[in-house]
Amino acid sequence: MKSHRQGKQCLPFRISYDDKKGRIVLASRNIKAGDVILIDKPLVQGPGAKTSATCLNCLAGWSSGYTCSSCKWPVCNQQCEEGRWHQLECSYLSSLSLLPDFTKEFIPEYSAILPLRVCISAKSSDTRKSLDLLMDHAGIVANDEKLQQGLELIEKLEELPYSGVRGAGIIATNAVSMPHRNGKWLFPTFSFLSHSCISNARFFPCPGEKILVRAQVDIPDGEEVTISYVEPGMGNVIRKEHIEKKWYFRCECTLCQDPNELGTFLSGMRCRFCKSGTMLQSSSVQDFWNCVNCQEKVDGSTMFVLSKTLFSKAKEMESKEEIENLLENLERILHPNNFILLHLKEKWVSLPCCTREDLEKGLGYMSDIMKLRKILEPGLTLSLAENLKTLNQMMLELGKLRLAAGEIQKADFMKIVLGAANNMKIAKKCYETIPDELANKE
Repeated sequence: MKSHRQGKQCLPFRISYDDKKGRIVLASRNIKAGDVILIDKPLVQGPGAKTSATCLNCLAGWSSGYTCSSCKWPVCNQQCEEGRWHQLECSYLSSLSLLPDFTKEFIPEYSAILPLRVCISAKSSDTRKSLDLLMDHAGIVANDEKLQQGLELIEKLEELPYSGVRGAGIIATNAVSMPHRNGKWLFPTFSFLSHSCISNARFFPCPGEKILVRAQVDIPDGEEVTISYVEPGMGNVIRKEHIEKKWYFRCECTLCQDPNELGTFLSGMRCRFCKSGTMLQSSSVQDFWNCVNCQEKVDGSTMFVLSKTLFSKAKEMESKEEIENLLENLERILHPNNFILLHLKEKWVSLPCCTREDLEKGLGYMSDIMKLRKILEPGLTLSLAENLKTLNQMMLELGKLRLAAGEIQKADFMKIVLGAANNMKIAKKCYETIPDELANKE
């Protein structure tokens, strides 16, 4: 599947094959940072696997009490009953003898709907050609307890070209969560994009149930185009386990393979034996950690649990005082760049700065944050735009206070203003803008 043409349009990528990853996307020419690489439309969409009663067509919360006149499953009204997505499975659901209990907080049978739609859609020869190219990790998915009741429901249905496990595997491996609904999309070409924790492209939904992929950095001809499935600010110690548990593969990107995490020491902890060295994990969370200074070792599972516990504690912090107290305590046991400290600093700077002391402290935190984010999220990213915006606010407010106090001259303040203006030019390039000719293109 080497073609990089769509009709008469020459696309900036081609589909290739990798023995470990399956189908991948390669740049077919030099792509500049900010360029649109792909806009894709979904093959199917549907509710998430863990949901309360939801309209099967539009995925809105179900409050009307209206049910489909044929299958008796929740829909908003007659319009949704006759809607495109619900009509896919309505006749199949109508053949079932028992209905789920739609009053439950979470209805496990909903985990069948999106895989079922994949199985039904495969009846179309054109759609099946696209679906047949997608990986499914079926062997692992078949044993996932969260999906069992949904799989049992699909097994009761006949004349499906795919098994329920194949449909569920395709969704678990390739589907994208919707930001506005408890639902997921399955995009045919977008699904070929591999994950990398340090990615060179990013994606976001755009009007018309489409997804847009844009280059974050310059991508040379022949390089793989990658996206990140996860928030890049998590340390290897937690991120690697999260990826394997949710997407059924072990990431082998440059960040995950490097115990130093590209020199960030994002998971690093201070050695409790020699007090001066840094404890780093080996190649997997199950193995030991060792100090780079004294070579003492600690069991990997102990460090994993400790990191998760401290991270959970950090996420509970709400006020600046709480954050500062925890920062002071954790700085005694964590490497200065540890992702938990990064999270706390980012939470701190998101809160209002009302005093000069706050502004000066915030600028110090922003320096730490941006230094790490530049490595973890290179290029034109949303976090860069937001960080530049926050940095500008702090710089200008502090500059005004220093100017009023006579500590700097007006010319010095104007230099700060010019620096802020340059920052906003960069931020503007980072924000998600959708080309009209692409967003409106059907």
